Amino acid sequence: MDNHSFSTLCGECLLNPPIFRKHVSYDKYGGILKKLILRYKYGNIESLKYLWVECYCTLFYAFYNESFDYIIPVPADHGRKREFAHILEVSKLLSSRLNIPILPNNLIKFKQTVPQAGLSRAKRLKNLDNAFKLTKPGIIKGKKILLIDDIYTTGTTIDRCTRLLVQNHAEVCAMTLARS
Repeated sequence: MDNHSFSTLCGECLLNPPIFRKHVSYDKYGGILKKLILRYKYGNIESLKYLWVECYCTLFYAFYNESFDYIIPVPADHGRKREFAHILEVSKLLSSRLNIPILPNNLIKFKQTVPQAGLSRAKRLKNLDNAFKLTKPGIIKGKKILLIDDIYTTGTTIDRCTRLLVQNHAEVCAMTLARS
C-alpha cells in the first residue's frame, strides 16, 4: 500500500460536481487493500484500525493544509451485527493524532437499510433516502467538517451525509481508504 493513486479530479466529479469541497482516497478498492478493509469491517480484526489511521494521516498531511473544527465519522447502521463501529474507532484515533475534535453522535443513521454493496447507483440513492439526521444541527453551523468513511464506491453515502451537513451550513471535506 505504498503505491498511492492520487489525482486532482476524477471523471465522476468532472461530470457531476459534488457537494463536498474535496474528497481524497488512499488507494483504489482492490487487491490487498480490499481484503484488509473487509477483514477489518466484517472479520472483526480491530487491530487494523492502527494501519487505517496511518493511511488517513498520510492523506491528511498530503492534501489538507488547513484546519478543521470536527472529524465526523459516517455513522454505522445499528441494525447490522458487528463487534465494533469500525469507522468510529478509526476516527477516535485519528482525532487524537490530528488534534481535531471528533463529533461522533451528531450525525446518526436512524433508518435501517440494506447493505450498499452490490446495489446499483439508483438503488443506492433510494436506499439511503432520509437515512441520516443530525441530533444537534446548531453545533456544525459555520464549521469545517472532515467526514471519514472507508469505501467510496458511487459516493452515495458521502453525498447523503454531506448534503445534510451542508444544509445545516457546514463546509465538508471527506477522506476514505479506498475508491472503486
